[in-house]
Amino acid sequence: MHSAQLAGADLRLAHFEGADLSGADFSNADVTGVTYDRKRGRFRGIRVATCFGHALFVRDARDQDYIETRIESLDAEWSSWKLLKSQQRREIKAERPGEHDNPSWAWMRKRIALWRLTYLRGLALAGQRAWMRLWAWIDYGRSLGRVGTAAFVVAMLFGVVFDASE
Repeated sequence: MHSAQLAGADLRLAHFEGADLSGADFSNADVTGVTYDRKRGRFRGIRVATCFGHALFVRDARDQDYIETRIESLDAEWSSWKLLKSQQRREIKAERPGEHDNPSWAWMRKRIALWRLTYLRGLALAGQRAWMRLWAWIDYGRSLGRVGTAAFVVAMLFGVVFDASE
């Protein structure tokens, strides 16, 4: 069903379990009683803004589209950061003063500026990717059981840390 044109279709009681709905157009479609699953990679680019009949399906599809778009964006940023980092390393090695030369301050300033731009950006991207993984672990906040378990674990960790400090 990838990129299916379902605008205005009567999809009452349809079963979408396991279907790839990415790019599908559900404009003005009746989705009353549809069954579906929220597996990653199956909702990218779905158009459900004007379909009706099953508010949970519409909300889940839009949320999943956002999540998949965000993950793709972070992966693309991470890949371009790794490429930039390797390019900058090659440039620094090519410009490195010889063993017997006095290192110039211009070279040192450039190296520090590149480090700040490259490594701090990489640290920020790594943090964002880690938060996305943690968010995925609790099913993006849609599973009360997982959120409760995560909250319990955090509370227990605080208890252990502060009990051991006394």
